This record gives sequence, structure tokens and C-alpha cells, in this order.
Amino acid sequence: MSERLLQFSIPADLYDAVDEANGFIGNVQSKLRISLALGMFMFGEISLAKAAELAAMSLTEFMGILEKPHIPAVIYTDDELADDLRFIEMHVGGMP
Repeated sequence: MSERLLQFSIPADLYDAVDEANGFIGNVQSKLRISLALGMFMFGEISLAKAAELAAMSLTEFMGILEKPHIPAVIYTDDELADDLRFIEMHVGGMP
């Protein structure tokens, strides 16, 4: 996998705030990676697996991060939910 180095500056007080934040474990770089991954996942820009990769975490670890602010790891559209309910009704509904 190829990588690109990203460098940017942030105000010192914001850096300190990120560094002192207790929401995520790690250094400023890892906290910012997790925040970016969360934001991109929440807006549907990347998949759960890609978000975990961006956060430099396992899928299980990233899903644990999602639990804290109650962000669902899987988001059903109304159509997907209806399809699943139809499937359950057809295949499970008639079983004893």
C-alpha cells in the first residue's frame, strides 16, 4: 500500500486541546486520525473498514470507538430494512 505524507499546522491552543482530550487514547496524530476517520465514516464518505484503516485500528477497535458517541456501525436505508424484513418473514416467519 502506498502512502502520502500529510503535514499541516494548527494553532497551539487547539493542539493542546487535542492533546489533552480524553475521548481518544494516543498522541495528537492518532487522535486526529481517529477524528478524521469518524467524520468521513459518519458522512458516508468511506466504509467502516476504510475508516478503521485510516484510524490505524482494527475493525473491532474502531467499532468500539463508535460505541462511545452511539454512532451505528451499520446504517440501514429504509429499503434495505424492508428487504431484510421481507426475507425474515419469508424464511423464518413460517418456522416453528
